[in-house]
Amino acid sequence: MDWNNKEEVLKEVKKDGSKLILASKKLRNDKDVVLEAVKNQGIALKWASDRLQNNKEVVFNAVKNNGLALEYASYNLTKDKTVVMEAIKNNVYALQYTFNTFKDDKEFILQAVSENSKALQFASPELRDNKEFMLKIIALKNEGINLEFASDRLKNDKEFVREACKYENWNLKFSSQKLRDDKDLVMEVIKRNDSIISCVSDRLKDDKEIVLEAVKSNTFNLHYVSDRLKNDKLFIIDLLNKKDIDILRFAGDSITDNKDFMFSTIKYSCLAIEYASKRLKDDKDIALIAVRGNGMNLENVSPRLQDDKEITKEAMKSMGLALEYASNRMKNDPEIVLEACKNDPYAFIYAGNKIKEQFSTVENFLNSQKEITNVNPWSKGTEDKSNTWENKVNSDKDNQWER
Repeated sequence: MDWNNKEEVLKEVKKDGSKLILASKKLRNDKDVVLEAVKNQGIALKWASDRLQNNKEVVFNAVKNNGLALEYASYNLTKDKTVVMEAIKNNVYALQYTFNTFKDDKEFILQAVSENSKALQFASPELRDNKEFMLKIIALKNEGINLEFASDRLKNDKEFVREACKYENWNLKFSSQKLRDDKDLVMEVIKRNDSIISCVSDRLKDDKEIVLEAVKSNTFNLHYVSDRLKNDKLFIIDLLNKKDIDILRFAGDSITDNKDFMFSTIKYSCLAIEYASKRLKDDKDIALIAVRGNGMNLENVSPRLQDDKEITKEAMKSMGLALEYASNRMKNDPEIVLEACKNDPYAFIYAGNKIKEQFSTVENFLNSQKEITNVNPWSKGTEDKSNTWENKVNSDKDNQWER
């Protein structure tokens, strides 16, 4: 490769502009070569000659490809509005290479912010404290959160912040702590965007009126409220009456670990077992009422209870496919698998290996159980209560209301 050969170098920089660094000094001063290089990789302007770093066409194409290439433009071109605006379109942080030339230029800053809201950070402190100018910035509505770069004085100006939030509710996030603790203002914004609860003061996250408004249409917002409200039993009950059971996802430990409360809730909606504490998921009373309501709740009880025959059998009666969540021991128990397959033959796919090795299909398995049943006096409609196995099953029932 001859780096002094213009034709060969042109081919290379068209494919990889950074190879301009390897070109001869003469070719790094050749407009044709450099122009192709910066079109491919704007930052290649770094290796262009001083003369071409001052060429508007070359620099314009460089910043069009990579706004940060403005760093290598001549001082004169870093003050050229056309060049700088093209750089901003590509990367707003190109403004750091303009030597504060435009920091007080209202027209330029407005245009720059219309391209990228973060350009406002490069405006002068005086402009960012100018209420009239900042209202124009906010009115641009370019999906930016422009209050972020306003002066502290304006961030504490209630009327200014209120106006800013009308254009973009999330501007509240950048207002002063005082205004994020202003109930009237916060309520006004939350009614437009309930997710704003995430950035209000701790005091308002503990305010029932504010919280109720926030969770009215989005229960996830309960995640942001105070621990006191998450553990307020009456408040949670009120929410459960208004919303769905998913509220419990964000309830405090004193709620989800309260057996009486969770028992009543699961009785009302068995799906609530998903949100019970680890301790209650290992409670047989709780587990029984959950799997009777929906056998698939076997997934949400403890491993110990997934290995409990009474719990598992009740789950199978409700939903045969719940066999998927039973312990390996239960999946290999013919009585459990039979109960599951009676409910849903497809449950056989979750049977244990020992059973599948013995029976290749669910039909074979069910037929074998029928044969056993035909010679089993216990299954002919009159159970022998003196039978040792039956006594064992009954003795396992430690839940008084289940006996």
